[in-house]
Parts: sequence; C-alpha cells; structure tokens
Amino acid sequence: MPLKEDKINYTLCKYASRGQARVPVVLQGSQGSGKTTGARAFARQQGFSESEIIEIAGHRGVEACDLLGHLILSNGQTLWKDGAITQAFRSVGCCEPDELPGLVNRSQRSGASVFLLIDEIYRIPVREREIFLNALQPDVIHGVRCYKLRTGRALPWKDGAFREEMIYTPCHLLSIVATSNVGIEFDVEEGCAASRERFVVAYVETDEGLFKEVVRAALRERGFDPKLSVKFLKLHRALGNAKSDHTLNGALTLRTVVRAIENAFYPDDLGHTLFEIGQIWVEATETGAPLVEQLKVLETSIKAAGFTLETC
Repeated sequence: MPLKEDKINYTLCKYASRGQARVPVVLQGSQGSGKTTGARAFARQQGFSESEIIEIAGHRGVEACDLLGHLILSNGQTLWKDGAITQAFRSVGCCEPDELPGLVNRSQRSGASVFLLIDEIYRIPVREREIFLNALQPDVIHGVRCYKLRTGRALPWKDGAFREEMIYTPCHLLSIVATSNVGIEFDVEEGCAASRERFVVAYVETDEGLFKEVVRAALRERGFDPKLSVKFLKLHRALGNAKSDHTLNGALTLRTVVRAIENAFYPDDLGHTLFEIGQIWVEATETGAPLVEQLKVLETSIKAAGFTLETC
C-alpha cells in the first residue's frame, strides 16, 4: 500500500485493487493531467492483462446499446453482442444468483478479475449513465456482495415466456475507474447526486513528481532514455509560463507528451514532433496561418529545453 501522500495511487489501491475492489473511483482533473494514462498504468501494475482491461470512451453519442449490447445478424442467425459494461460484468459474473458462492471459490483459484475504465464518464448522456446508477448499487446475495446488471437481453424462461437477463458480479472482482475533466470549458453533465455517490472522487493534479514519473514510464516503453524526462519537465515549466503570460493558448500536458513520445521516430525527432503537436496552442490569422510570434515562442521554448528541431 503506497503512502497517503501519493493520493491517487493510495485511493486506487484502497478501492480498486485487483481482486479486492470496493467502490468505483472517479479520477477528476484538468485536461491532459494524466488521469487516463495513470489509470491504465495502475491497472497494469495490478497485473491486469490487456484482455482484462475493458475501456469505454465517453462522448455525447454513447447509447444504451453500446453499453449493454444489441442483436446482430451473422450467417443468417440473430446473435447477441455484449456491450462494454455487459462484457465486463459477464467476464467475472454469472446469470444465476445460486452460482455466486461457487463463482467466488473458483475466482480465488483462477485469479479472475476485470478492470473497467470509463473515460470521460460525464460526457456520456445522463439517460445512459442511469445504467451505472442501477447496476452499481451493491446487494448481498448468499453472503456475496455483488452488483446486478439488467442487460436487456431476452432469455427463454418457461411456458414459452421470456425473462430479461440479469448478471450477478461479485464487487471485489470488478475494479471500476472512471475519469472526468473539470472546468466550465468542458461540456459535461454531472447528473444526479445518487449517480455521483456511486463513486469515490480523487482529484488529479499534475505536480512535477507525477509528471516525471509518467514521462519516464512512456520513454522506457518506447525504448528512449528515461533521463529525457528532465528536458520534458523544463519544457513543461516554460510552456506553463507562456500560457500564464497569454503568449500561448495552451501548455504541455501529459497527454501531449505521451503522444509526442509515441510518434517520434527516434529521440532526436522528439523536438520536431513536439513542435508539430504544439501548434494546437498557437493562434491563427484570418487566413488560417499560425501567428509567427507564437510559433517563435514555441520553437524557442523547445530548443531552450534541450531538444533539437531537425527535420527529415
């Protein structure tokens, strides 16, 4: 268990550890502060494989069928295709309450567990978010604390009748982490208090320690020298000052750093990649051309941080 000073990891370890999940967590913070990157890193540190990490990208167009599932045609047959939430619940759940004790015993031997990441949860329409409200109300059945999800799928029952499928998932086997931007510039709907109360909220603030940790991890994964994180930190400070002085419209975020590292061909290409990506913070003239003065600020800051601006 990490020290309480590391608030984010402490909260995630306390409530979303593999096989010991307690309550869903919302990581809340400014855009590009490392919420999603941090959640994925935590999941991998906990030993979740890629197949055990299920992600939902929140946006205004999300519909109930994307979350729960829907019918599809395949080779002339009508089949049911699980949505993301149903997939997560079914992976470590069962459809009959009497099966819960046996399921828990088997999971102790197999280590089965799932990590559900809901990115930008408050951009999902309120009506669709009611699915979370209903499903994440814990119940105790046969001594097992579990979530219950109604999928909308019709299953044969008796006397030719059908019943709606219900999935029972032990709470401790389903780690749920959501993210949300904050600020009036983001188009989000927080919804009702009951929905928010399903989650524990942890505020993510990009301090320099977290910044260096995430950048070093991204550099190592790309095969670059982790010591380059010092240059990124220097650039982070410089562009933060430029944003405060209104000489640029934005500053270096963890999202843009990770994107630059992923897209650079080699270490010496990092500066040029940062310059290309950084033009999102440069205002445009009436003709659509970037303002030369702001381009110069961006270029100077990148070079001052120790990056080269070579081109192919």
